[in-house]
Amino acid sequence: MIEAGLFACVSSCRCRPIPSRSRTYRGRKLNAHARAGIAEYWLLDVAAGTREVCRMPFGEDYRERRILLASEEVSPLAAPEAVLRGEDLLP
Repeated sequence: MIEAGLFACVSSCRCRPIPSRSRTYRGRKLNAHARAGIAEYWLLDVAAGTREVCRMPFGEDYRERRILLASEEVSPLAAPEAVLRGEDLLP
């Protein structure tokens, strides 16, 4: 079972746990992925039951940033036919 925490997912949808109060993944790492042109960056907050989906890199940030609840659906850009709810990703 996944313990409470924050997870970072990058386009390939590989997730890894990160400290829930970590600013690094919402700051420096997010900026680095945007600069590299990574089309999509997801943060999964297990404790809050939310996903932050960042898309459309522009400089060091993303033009589109959405916070989704567990019940809301989203499709990864790399697999638009796949529909994921937070309940599918969060414990």
